[in-house]
Parts: sequence; structure tokens; C-alpha cells
Amino acid sequence: MVLEETQRWTPGIGDPTMMGWVTVAACVFAVFMFVRGASLVFIIVRVTSFHHVDLMLHMEIGGWRLHWILELGGIACIALTVLARTQQLGIFNLRI
Repeated sequence: MVLEETQRWTPGIGDPTMMGWVTVAACVFAVFMFVRGASLVFIIVRVTSFHHVDLMLHMEIGGWRLHWILELGGIACIALTVLARTQQLGIFNLRI
């Protein structure tokens, strides 16, 4: 199948390149599940041992508080997952 410049190619069922999209979707889902699981574990640990975890979160690593690192890392994971999903759906294409 030959596409003109104005047409946009989209994969379909039975198309051999569909596996590329499935792989991307699986990776995005895996990152999402990892972040979700890590968040749940963090919440459970913080609730069960509030005082000790609170002391740990106020520690500084290289001038950064540990809770800043965890919060900004979580926001970055969510942002990267959203970016990958929007590129997969073709809503927003970022070319680097």
C-alpha cells in the first residue's frame, strides 16, 4: 500500500507492524503499573510506620529533601507515561 503525503498511515489488525504498537502499549502499561504499585507501597509503609518514615522523608540528599525527590520523580513518571500515550494515539507528536 502506497500512501500519499497527505494521508496518514495507521496500523490495523493483521498488519505486521501492529506488534510495534502493542509493545509500546505494554511498556506504557508496565510503567503505569509500576508507579501505581510503588505509590501504594509508599502509602502503606507511611501509614503503618508514620514516625520513622516521616523522619526519613526529612533527610537531605545532596541538598534535596527525600520527599521532594519522591514527589518530583512520581510527577515525572506520570508525565512521561502521558507523553508516550498521547504520541501512541497520535494526539501529540513530539519529534526530537
